[in-house]
Amino acid sequence: MNAKFDANGNMTPKKTSCWRFAFRFHQRESKESNGFMIQVEEWEGKGLGDGQKMETEMARDVGLKVFRTYTNVTNLTVGMMSSISEAVKEWYDSGCANIDLENVFIGDVKLAHTKRPKYETL
Repeated sequence: MNAKFDANGNMTPKKTSCWRFAFRFHQRESKESNGFMIQVEEWEGKGLGDGQKMETEMARDVGLKVFRTYTNVTNLTVGMMSSISEAVKEWYDSGCANIDLENVFIGDVKLAHTKRPKYETL
């Protein structure tokens, strides 16, 4: 592991650190500041890449809220993006208690798409 120590003696990533160490470090920072992670699933229906699966596992270990977007279109409009901002606002308004992964559809509701459960336990 390639890391440095901050003034408090905590290990922080360097430019040459392993991406997983750096990613988990930033997930912890996000968790400590009542933040979250937005994970974008590609529209081709290929699911998540291996790195994204690792990021999800790390978020679970850290206890970080994950909003996972999925779509049925290749070109998003500004109006379609409102669903993610609404989901984040609802989470903050609820006191950030539910840290289950939250699936958020961003796409054309008029086109057929696979409906997913809103929440999944990490």
